[in-house]
Amino acid sequence: MRVAVVAVGDELLLGDVVNTNLARLGRALAVAGLECVRGVEVGDDPDEVVLAVRDLLPEVDAVILSGGLGPTSDDRTPDAVRRLAGAGPVRPVPNRVGTADGLDVTVDGRRLFAVPGVPAELDEMVARHVVPELRRLAGDPPPLLTRQLRVAATGEPAVARLLVPLEAELPDG
Repeated sequence: MRVAVVAVGDELLLGDVVNTNLARLGRALAVAGLECVRGVEVGDDPDEVVLAVRDLLPEVDAVILSGGLGPTSDDRTPDAVRRLAGAGPVRPVPNRVGTADGLDVTVDGRRLFAVPGVPAELDEMVARHVVPELRRLAGDPPPLLTRQLRVAATGEPAVARLLVPLEAELPDG
């Protein structure tokens, strides 16, 4: 299953906050056997959120929005989600560790989830609702297994040459 992440917040684009949520979501999806294929950052403007989601929907099976769900005046992600859902139902996802509920809708036959940008709230909602739902839709795929090799005092081209025989034995993808 192909998933895209849209991180929402002017603070991301201004450089005031580093987008660590993409890394959190990418890892959670990979461990669950789901493929994060794109990560996009947009400001708090609902028009920009709608545009980003509309651009991504033809390429993916699901989109996760992160941020813009809190109590402040610039938290307008729910407005964008309602616009995207049209007349379709917007399912609230209860937030057990914070104040802003998440959202779960279907847009053009694809799932759209909105979760808070606060890391603890995001982690809880993704683990409890988003990942299980995506795994169910994807037919319970096996986790993506990775191995990280750390190399010192050798350049990337030399390491790449050493890995050619090993890479040839790996399955596609």
